[in-house]
Amino acid sequence: MKELYKLFSENEKNYKLIYNKDYRKRYSQYFTDFDYSKKLVLSVGKDIYKKNNLNILEPAAGTGNLILSLLLNLRNSCVKKVRIDMYEIDANLIPILTSNISKLKDRLKNEIKINFNIINKDFLKQEIKEKYDIILSNPPYKKIRKTEISNNSTYINFFIGQPNIYHLFLIKNLDLLKDDGYCVFLSPKSYFSGKYSEKIRNYIIDNYNIYKIYSFDERKKIFNNEIQQEIIITSFTKRKLNDTIIEYNNNGVYCVKQKNIISEKNKKSIILVPRNKKEFETIKKIEKSFKFNLGDLGFKIKVGQNVIFRAKNKYKLFTVPYKKNKTIPLIRSRHFSKNGLNYSNNIKGKNRYISMENKGVREYAVKNDNYLLFKRLVTKNNKKIFNVIPYFKNFFDSKYISFENNFVYIHKKNFMIEELYGLYFLFNSYLYDLYYRAINSTHGLNIYELESMKFPSINIIREIGNLYLVNNISEEEIYNFINTLIQ
Repeated sequence: MKELYKLFSENEKNYKLIYNKDYRKRYSQYFTDFDYSKKLVLSVGKDIYKKNNLNILEPAAGTGNLILSLLLNLRNSCVKKVRIDMYEIDANLIPILTSNISKLKDRLKNEIKINFNIINKDFLKQEIKEKYDIILSNPPYKKIRKTEISNNSTYINFFIGQPNIYHLFLIKNLDLLKDDGYCVFLSPKSYFSGKYSEKIRNYIIDNYNIYKIYSFDERKKIFNNEIQQEIIITSFTKRKLNDTIIEYNNNGVYCVKQKNIISEKNKKSIILVPRNKKEFETIKKIEKSFKFNLGDLGFKIKVGQNVIFRAKNKYKLFTVPYKKNKTIPLIRSRHFSKNGLNYSNNIKGKNRYISMENKGVREYAVKNDNYLLFKRLVTKNNKKIFNVIPYFKNFFDSKYISFENNFVYIHKKNFMIEELYGLYFLFNSYLYDLYYRAINSTHGLNIYELESMKFPSINIIREIGNLYLVNNISEEEIYNFINTLIQ
């Protein structure tokens, strides 16, 4: 069947030569690489192949790569007849898609009877009464205005903030699934956590089971690095399941109870994706041993107030040099170092202080106090996922300070030094590194995710801090102590 893969690939390549990147971006077209189309197909439960007839849906068909991989996988099964509905909104793809599937049908005519319908319409706007055994989907990815769906009761109630079009595909796909069918969905992982997709996530948890999750770091093959979030393949079904299968970057497969990868508290839910069985067991121990969220302990998590270009346009905020009682120190990413805050005069660049002459400046400042500072950008290839340092209120002789928007910070009333160091060592530990990797779904720290994590009691946090401040214990010994807390 190599000739079919070659044919489909050449037709896709020719299409890309004719229709440039800007055109394809208009439709959010990211064609599925065959390596990943095969992984989608392998995420369909094998029990569905015991049927003689299958009803199949591809809601964003492209050039038909997913259907090719699926039908070739069906050849040695009990399936002898398939009916396929393929939706494709781009009229320029229809001739290619029709030619590809026609050749596939002819090639398999002695093995599987194939009836296919290609519909050149917007899938989301169609009223579809049919239900499907298998739904394979690599949907478009782009943010849309909430006003675009404000009159559609099917979608509007699922969203808190701005939706992404792939969310709509997911909701509709699940609605069209037979009770014993499988919906396999390639998408960013972001709907597994975060406030904006909370209602979608709760709907999935309440009405469906997750058969398999395949997660991977490589985005380039599918998205040319244009999609910044981590990507996953998820297989959903209404069937009763005992376990969920998890695979990460081809590094082995393991099974877990679905309830053990769902973290819920105070109506907040997150679907965890540990990379391996060892990480899963460790996270399970963390959530069993630690009972508190940061909010329970009096901590608040916020993003830095100062979006530089907006503030600069709105007010004449910046002044050089420093003037006591007339300026506020502006803490920017360039001042962040692994050894702490570096605010020396040797740092290149200006605009390190904010003028207090304008009355509106206070919206960009906070009280000068103790804070735990994080860089918002998450780089999962780094040895540690958290870039975190303690900030002490005696660093500046100033009533106020201002954090650039590239920071996330943790604060509480009467934030004690031992609490500050206790949290610092927890976030720098191996345990919390792998814990957050399993939760995080974007390229930045997410407040919703941080608020959902479990922590030890405030007394234990203080004890960790005092190991460093009072007992003068080495950092390695402190991290060893943290590990003992979940034994």
